[in-house]
Amino acid sequence: MTQYDFGTIIPSSTDGTELAGIINSFRDAVNSGHAGTTAPTYAVAGMIWIDTTTATAWALKLYDGTNWLTLATFNTSTNVVTIPSTVLGVTQAVSINNTTLATTAFVRTLTTGLNELFIPVSAFIAPSVNPAAIATRHLATNLQPVQTAAFDQTTQEFLWYRWHPPKRWNLGTVTFAPYWTALGVPTGTAIFTLAGVAVSNDDPLDSALGTGVSSTDTFVLADEMHVGPTSTAITIAGTPADGDIVWFRLARDVATDTLNADAQLLGIKLFYTTDTSVDT
Repeated sequence: MTQYDFGTIIPSSTDGTELAGIINSFRDAVNSGHAGTTAPTYAVAGMIWIDTTTATAWALKLYDGTNWLTLATFNTSTNVVTIPSTVLGVTQAVSINNTTLATTAFVRTLTTGLNELFIPVSAFIAPSVNPAAIATRHLATNLQPVQTAAFDQTTQEFLWYRWHPPKRWNLGTVTFAPYWTALGVPTGTAIFTLAGVAVSNDDPLDSALGTGVSSTDTFVLADEMHVGPTSTAITIAGTPADGDIVWFRLARDVATDTLNADAQLLGIKLFYTTDTSVDT
């Protein structure tokens, strides 16, 4: 372990023997990670240095041009590498040794609060009775493939989505916003309603849904993206608990809305709140 600063090599005054000595010394410095109890005086941004100030806990550091940032520490007695939480973005430092490396889980810290999940039409399940017709078509000019679910204007039709919420979910209410469009030159408003029920271990799968909550949006132009307003809070039936699945049923409220055409659903955005940063 060594450090070595050869300065500037002057070809006119450096013979082969001296050059070999310079190269060999610098090779040793590079191979040892410029190890030493003090930082290399010749540091430049991007340099790696092994700080051996503590003999049994070497610190691997990176120079950012101003400061030395600690990437990891290595216990020379136990062969355990500890990665600081500030490097991994986890809630605590992670320690690894040569026997546990393959099984150590790195858990990314996620923020708590409001989260959103976009659910495309392709993720929904069509029921056996009154399903909204899912189909794919290509737009005329740029040929984008658009998959939609056509909700009839007179017969109430449905789609289902099975959500496996993360344990970070606070088990509270959710909201949603529909993404949709329509064809032709209809007028009026489209109303989509979402209801849900949580199913725990040993609960019947065929459990009653909670009260549906709606989002109402006005048609503007054919094949234009319409994003409905975020609904009010949806209370999920069944007393949600960690590990549940949640069934959501999406419907068009044909008894109330006024859109005189099929409402072509593209998907929905589901909003839910988390109260912890990891799924434990």
